[in-house]
Amino acid sequence: MTPATRELTEHNRALAEQMYGAIARGDIEGFLSFISPNVVVEEPDFLDYGGTYDGIDGLKTLFAKFATRFDLSGLDFERIVVDGNYVCAICRAPVLGTNNSVVFIERVLIEADKVTISRTAGALSELLSRPYRPVRVRRHQRSDRCPLTGPRGLRQLCVGFISPVPSLL
Repeated sequence: MTPATRELTEHNRALAEQMYGAIARGDIEGFLSFISPNVVVEEPDFLDYGGTYDGIDGLKTLFAKFATRFDLSGLDFERIVVDGNYVCAICRAPVLGTNNSVVFIERVLIEADKVTISRTAGALSELLSRPYRPVRVRRHQRSDRCPLTGPRGLRQLCVGFISPVPSLL
């Protein structure tokens, strides 16, 4: 990592920590101050709130949909990983009316100190959209339909998080 990339990474780490800290405290306006007016938020289409949300108004619409399923006051950011302009946050949100929570990974692009693109990790989101049912699988079995073990499984997911390539975001 070059000194310039290291400096950018540390700068964006501080921004990400402030941004996620604001939302964790319930400071919506503080959170939105880190968001570009032209932000594009993409959620996988197979989720009931899936789709593309444009701008601050679109993000507010998405939050309203989240609030019908998740307890946003219990939103927790377990880990924030930053590399240059790219941020990945591992998040946990309690499911309303249950003792359960879901874990998801959000990837964002920060440009000029503002989040311009946000996406939830597709493979993990797909798992979250289905009821959890423990399945007993023998070690040598592998399902080509499973997003984590199938042909485009965990390796592709990890490459998307490790390689800060715009086409992956």
